[in-house]
Amino acid sequence: MSELTQSAQLATAIPHPRPRLATPLWWLMLLSCLAVVLYSTTYFLAVPGDKHFSRYIFPLRLHIAGGMGALLAGPWQFSEKLRARALNLHRWLGRFYLPGSVLCRTRSESQVSPARVVGIGHLLARRIFVRF
Repeated sequence: MSELTQSAQLATAIPHPRPRLATPLWWLMLLSCLAVVLYSTTYFLAVPGDKHFSRYIFPLRLHIAGGMGALLAGPWQFSEKLRARALNLHRWLGRFYLPGSVLCRTRSESQVSPARVVGIGHLLARRIFVRF
C-alpha cells in the first residue's frame, strides 16, 4: 500500500471532536424545518385567495411540495450518526433532497415577477439564486 493510501485511511479512522453546539444547532435546524413544513401545508392544501397565485396553482403546489421534501430530507444529511449507521438511507435521502430542492427552485421562477416581489429579503433571494 502506498503512503498516501495509508495516510488517508488513518485520517478517516481518527475521530474528530465535535463542536459543543453541533447537536443543539442540528435540533434547532430540524425543528425549524418541521415548523416551515407544517406551516406550508395550509398553502399546499388550500386554494389561494390571490388571483395571481390562483392562476398558477399547479406550479405553486409543485414549488411547495419540492420545498417540503427538501426541508424534510435536508437536516438528516447533516447527521453523522445516520451517515455512519445507515449509509444507504443517507444516500437515498440525498437522492430525495436534490430533486425536491431543484423542483422548489425552478417552479418558483414562474410564479414571481419582478413587479410582485415585495421586501428586501425576496429581492436579495432572487438576486442570489438566479445566478446559481
